[in-house]
Amino acid sequence: MCYIVSSLLSRLLNQQFWTKWLRVSKAQASGSALIGIRQVYIFPTRWGLLYGLLLFALLIGSINYSLNLGYVLTFLLTSLGHVAMLHTWRNVVNCQVDILYAERVFAGQLTKFALNIADTKQRPRHSITAYLDAQYPDVQDLPSSSPHDKQQDSMTAKPFNLSLPTIKRGWHTLPRITLYSEFPLSLFHAWAYVQLDFRYMVYPTPSTLTLLKPNAPDSGGELGSTSQIEGDEEFVGHKPYQLGDSSKRVDWKASSRGIGLLTKQYQGLGASPVWLDWSLLGETEISSGISIDHEAKISLLTHWVMDAHEAQSLFGLRLPNTVIYPSTGDAHYHACLSTLALMD
Repeated sequence: MCYIVSSLLSRLLNQQFWTKWLRVSKAQASGSALIGIRQVYIFPTRWGLLYGLLLFALLIGSINYSLNLGYVLTFLLTSLGHVAMLHTWRNVVNCQVDILYAERVFAGQLTKFALNIADTKQRPRHSITAYLDAQYPDVQDLPSSSPHDKQQDSMTAKPFNLSLPTIKRGWHTLPRITLYSEFPLSLFHAWAYVQLDFRYMVYPTPSTLTLLKPNAPDSGGELGSTSQIEGDEEFVGHKPYQLGDSSKRVDWKASSRGIGLLTKQYQGLGASPVWLDWSLLGETEISSGISIDHEAKISLLTHWVMDAHEAQSLFGLRLPNTVIYPSTGDAHYHACLSTLALMD
């Protein structure tokens, strides 16, 4: 019930008029956010409300029948409720939240964020839950800290992962994080909002069109072509064996070490670079007879970049206002995808 209440409050407080009144733990200069004592909200759960009605009934009965033991039981249970409320509040306050990294994904996929929660007061934490967006509540229970954690570090870090759907390409701001807990008796629901200063990149969605790859003037053939002349290839590394790989390229010596079958990878020394040119998409559009809009062209180039990287080809990217010169490797691959993601 309180989860629904906090979600409804989150949606209401998302409005710009209410946001300025919301007590949010914001990122500090170090990039992490500390939940202070004035940033924790607390509200009774449905069990807490029933517990309060029970105490009220006990008090009325004790007054009506002048039961001293009834007074003792009522005040004892009231004290227990106050202690539970204090522990619920203390379980959330003084938590330091920081983001480690975000997975690089394509639009339409779920991106995962790796965050950690640190205890600045060397207290054990239990049953803390987090989610990123009330509209898509990927709820994750954070790992509980044990009493032995106090002896390890002055600040115990507890990593956890949260996911969020992606729709548009480009840079996005990490939405507000909500942490909440009902520990220890589920009588109270304490929660806090955390806003980290972090942006993450979403790559364009790869195209599913079955169009021919353009033959760029400098490529000397289709995408991924390399020199096939005997003795004109250079060994560049290993990759896991896949069905269909030539048995002549299996590195039996390296595979005998118990790490699985490995296939040798070669790259032609005389291979010409492949240019993925935006202007060539017009020729592809005419030859295929399929009309390609702006976003479809970006998606098609994204698909070709993925193919070129998988084939370990030397490739470059020509866009209307940007040129990325031919290269290989992960850094070049992500640079091309990032450039495509930021196209207007």
